[in-house]
Amino acid sequence: MKLSELTREALNTLTFEQKYLAVHGTVRDDGVKSDLIILLGGDLCVWDDRIETAARLFHEGRAKKVLITGCVVRDTEDQGPIIEAFGMANRLEKLGVPREAMILEPEARTTQENFIYGALQIYRHIGFDKVRDVTVVTSYSHMRRSLALARLFLPDFVTVHGAPSVNPQEYAPLCEGHPHYSFRVHEELRLLHILVRSGQIADIEIPEV
Repeated sequence: MKLSELTREALNTLTFEQKYLAVHGTVRDDGVKSDLIILLGGDLCVWDDRIETAARLFHEGRAKKVLITGCVVRDTEDQGPIIEAFGMANRLEKLGVPREAMILEPEARTTQENFIYGALQIYRHIGFDKVRDVTVVTSYSHMRRSLALARLFLPDFVTVHGAPSVNPQEYAPLCEGHPHYSFRVHEELRLLHILVRSGQIADIEIPEV
């Protein structure tokens, strides 16, 4: 059964396990070095995991630059109301990532825009003659859609890798019992369904369980 074959209403008839497997796929950190880490903004509850993952990859020498993208203003405890890109950059710096290694993109409101505006910043600050591999850092539940959109909006010659942030609550069966991540599974499937039905990304096989 393909995701494209389902109506929006039919999505609700799938089991949670089917939704979870369709959303998460088989994405894992492949361990490769890249030219750039792309760190995606998000709700405050996912900041720590994403930021710590990006910092770890940087310190492991997996990339020399980190692009931080997101324009939504988040009301943080340590910095007050602040745009995602700036707030995440400040926390990255506290984890030892130097400012000169960061590229900030403070205009993107959606995952699509993360890569559209992100591509512009890559072009302006580095140049695509020097960027052929990128590693996207985001939450596990957000990774499948993010990688599909990165491949859609970044140049075809750029190879896109994923390094999901590590949060045990995103993994089944804990995910189903956690309100935020349970909601993310349902929401991500809905958004993937829209992208598939509109022909923007490849179809997804819904597993039989």
